[in-house]
Amino acid sequence: MTASGDPIIDALAARARALLAQAFGFYFTAQYATEHADNCMSLPFDVTPAVLVNIGFAYELSFKAVLAANGWDDLRLQRELGHDLQAAMQRAEAYELQLTPAVRETIQLLAPLFARPTLRYLNFDTLELPGDRLPVLATHMQAVRDLLLVD
Repeated sequence: MTASGDPIIDALAARARALLAQAFGFYFTAQYATEHADNCMSLPFDVTPAVLVNIGFAYELSFKAVLAANGWDDLRLQRELGHDLQAAMQRAEAYELQLTPAVRETIQLLAPLFARPTLRYLNFDTLELPGDRLPVLATHMQAVRDLLLVD
């Protein structure tokens, strides 16, 4: 990953920056799909599963960015965590990531499906998360950003 020119961002390890950038990409994709699916086209199917996949990846990669910023390499991230959202969340908390009860609830609901390819390959019955989870994810992403990109 090339330098951004911002000393705060550039001080973050390259792998952590890449994971954080990917996490934000998944968050923005979930946000866009939620806001525009009904307005852009008439689809004969529900995009909720795709939004949930993006929400799951945003959480997973945000937790892994915290871990990478604290010395975890790709092999350790894969070996110890895989796609286990609960384990990634718990490990990231050990590095002072503050989580809200709503984030914990979201992870508890998504983790069982996300650990298996069921959710990632959209072969499941629709899971409905209580309330609008994008503001919860937005708050979480800001917390990760604030933790990793401090001056």
